[in-house]
Amino acid sequence: MQLARYPVEVDGYDIVLDLSDPPQQVLIENALKNLRASFDRHEYDRMAREIARLQQAGGDPLEALRRAVWWTYDHMEFGMTHAYAAAPDWLNLRKHHSMGDAGLELVGLVEPVAHMAWDTQREPVYPYTNNFLAFSPEALTEALEAGDEATAVALVRDGLRQGLGFAEFEELLTRSALAHYQDFGHSLIYIRKVGQLLEWLGNDVLEPLLLSLIRSFIYASREDLIPRLGGVGWPGSPNNHHGRIDRTYSKSGAETDLSILRASSSCLSRPARSPGMEHGALRS
Repeated sequence: MQLARYPVEVDGYDIVLDLSDPPQQVLIENALKNLRASFDRHEYDRMAREIARLQQAGGDPLEALRRAVWWTYDHMEFGMTHAYAAAPDWLNLRKHHSMGDAGLELVGLVEPVAHMAWDTQREPVYPYTNNFLAFSPEALTEALEAGDEATAVALVRDGLRQGLGFAEFEELLTRSALAHYQDFGHSLIYIRKVGQLLEWLGNDVLEPLLLSLIRSFIYASREDLIPRLGGVGWPGSPNNHHGRIDRTYSKSGAETDLSILRASSSCLSRPARSPGMEHGALRS
């Protein structure tokens, strides 16, 4: 808890206290400084108090989220998490469903900040390269496909230095995300969510959000490369058998070891049955 301190002067036999409030910007920066201190032990109640103080001092409440992004992006070992992805949804809830309730409005700010703090609690810094490489869409696509974070980040840094915005990266990243069934769809979702969060917070957080997104691409699993997902149809996948799935059969003659694609097709080709019956058929 932060106790207020007031200047004291001795004037003859009088002790004079200056009870005037500090300047507005001092109050705002103190609230943000104390908010950062609350991350270490994930003090949720303290986060709420400091964001409320930020608002009461006349500060932009979204500045709490901007600072939280900068405080956390390089503490995410594997890149972007749901903490960033869910933030625009919390902000939408705050805007459209708080119905003027100050407490609910505060929840819409505290929840995303607390999630960022939780995902990075006691995590060290996982630094990004500070190098620059001449940006080109082709080079960045190749670096992402190769899983080369250092090259990808150096290319992105040069693109940002040239003044490129998220719109110039979005299509390229979308194509890279769709080149594989990547991280069970999270890569594609995260692109959309970064765009939405930038609509709320502005380009002040473009760099950390974009770098964390790039890192998440690098570490994303590529499920289309799993044999049991063979035939799922992603272009260029070595497991894209174009429908030629190896089959095994039980003693009763029932087909077993279905790929996900074949199991789905099997369900869709039969008359509608209850979920329980479908589950039993797939297990037989």
